[in-house]
Amino acid sequence: DLGERREISALVVDILAPKGAATAERVASIVKRYGGRVYSQEDEQVVALFGVDEPDGRDTEVATRCALVILRMLGALRQASAGLHTG
Repeated sequence: DLGERREISALVVDILAPKGAATAERVASIVKRYGGRVYSQEDEQVVALFGVDEPDGRDTEVATRCALVILRMLGALRQASAGLHTG
């Protein structure tokens, strides 16, 4: 048995700020607040998954909202970019 198939969303945030480690912590904190699971965290990048733990059918919407909050927080100074994939 290989388990179940489900749709998840992956959010990748690239951090362009000089203080990448502190910024990555802030990004990871926002991801967790929105119910995402931080898969990988480095000074320059945070990768998060939504819909892995307890999927509720709104995971893509929540991941999108999370990305927008992060970009608003960091985007004013062009300190980050984000990519979102669902599948």
